[in-house]
Amino acid sequence: MTVVVIGVFVWSWRYFVPSVLSPSELKLYQPDPKPPPEPAAPEEDYSQARRKPCKTAEPVIATTICEVLKTPEAFADKCILVPARFLSDGIEHSVLVDESCGKMGLVPWAAQEETEKLDEAIVQPGKGLGTFDRMVTARFTGRFVWRPNAKHDPRVLEINTVSNLKIQGLPLR
Repeated sequence: MTVVVIGVFVWSWRYFVPSVLSPSELKLYQPDPKPPPEPAAPEEDYSQARRKPCKTAEPVIATTICEVLKTPEAFADKCILVPARFLSDGIEHSVLVDESCGKMGLVPWAAQEETEKLDEAIVQPGKGLGTFDRMVTARFTGRFVWRPNAKHDPRVLEINTVSNLKIQGLPLR
């Protein structure tokens, strides 16, 4: 009986003793490493409307710019209505802001005839370009486009309509 126990022990010992594998044998047991995922390519500048305009049957979400900035993924590709102040240099830089939530805002994209009055508020005869000497406020309705990988303009509002447009002169400093 002792011989059988010793024989079983010696026979099973070789299965529990770690063996040394050569590098080529080790490769057989290891899966090929996966390459790291490539980062998302940054989107180019926003040069044209990307989405369809808001349809009449589509629900419009009344919200604020602050709420859109807090949770942009919740409003992405949805039609929203926001009250905002329109700031522009009159040449190429414009933004819709809500002063209660800081200096960030939405980039307006307006390629519709409905924004003619807004264009008139930006360029007024005798006043110069931009909105530096006046406060332009309105309610803007349009599709919110969120592009988290964009180099420029990650939050765009494609404006369909402008309502309650108000222009107030600001005192000179």
